[in-house]
Amino acid sequence: MTIENITKTQQQFLNARRHKLNLSQAITILLLQEEESMTTSHIGRRIGLTNAAMTNIIDNLESMRLVFRQRHKVDRRIISIELTNSGRQVALDIITP
Repeated sequence: MTIENITKTQQQFLNARRHKLNLSQAITILLLQEEESMTTSHIGRRIGLTNAAMTNIIDNLESMRLVFRQRHKVDRRIISIELTNSGRQVALDIITP
């Protein structure tokens, strides 16, 4: 990892902290910006957290109105997580230097 990458990562973390996001919440927001819609378990596998931990993270992000849960139309057992418009804006704020 280069010093430029470290500096960029540090700045993104500081940007996330301005929005009162911890590291796991910020990573979740950034993953959802890339993928648009993911299940809680898929996010958890990508960042190495349990479903229980992810449920807590999603609950907190939902209470901040940054994400919402969407039930699958055919298989109602599947719940996708998506960014709200505010969540998309926060994601852009995080990645903007």
